[in-house]
Amino acid sequence: IDVVLIVAFYFSIPYYAGVAMGKSSFTILFSISLCIMLTIIMMHFFIYLMIVSTTLKLSDILKNSLILAISEMKKNAITLVISIAVIAPLYLFFPFSIFVIPFFPFSFLGLVVCFNSYPTVRRVVIQPFYDKKGELNPEYKYLYPDLDDDDTMPEEGSPQNT
Repeated sequence: IDVVLIVAFYFSIPYYAGVAMGKSSFTILFSISLCIMLTIIMMHFFIYLMIVSTTLKLSDILKNSLILAISEMKKNAITLVISIAVIAPLYLFFPFSIFVIPFFPFSFLGLVVCFNSYPTVRRVVIQPFYDKKGELNPEYKYLYPDLDDDDTMPEEGSPQNT
C-alpha cells in the first residue's frame, strides 16, 4: 500500500503543482493531494506503534491511526516539523552528511515519533482495553510489586492504593 501511495504522490504532487500555476481548478487537486499525503505520513506515526503494541487487525489499526492522526493534529504537526528540521539539513548538505545519514536520522526520528505518539496510543487504545477487562496494564506492574501475574488491578481505596 505504501509503495503505491509513494509512487502516486511522487507523480501527482509535482504534476498538480505545475498545472495549478495556470488553472485554479488544479490548485484544489494539488491541495487535496498534499493534505492526503500529510495525513498518511502522520498516520504512520501511529501505525507502527499499534502494530507492535496491540493485537488489532490491520483494518482496525489503519482506522485508529487515521482517527488519531486527525484528532492529535497539534502533536503530529510538532513531530512533522521536527522531522523536517532533521531531514532538511541532511538533504541540503548531502555530500558532507553522507556519514551521518546511516545513523542519526533514523534513530532520532524514531525516538521523536515514539516520544510524541506513544502516550496517545497508550491513553486511547491500550489503556481502555485493560480497563474494560479490569486488568492491570503490564506497563504499570512496577507500581504494584506484590501482585501476582493473575491478579487484577486494586480497587480505589483498597489498602494497596493508600
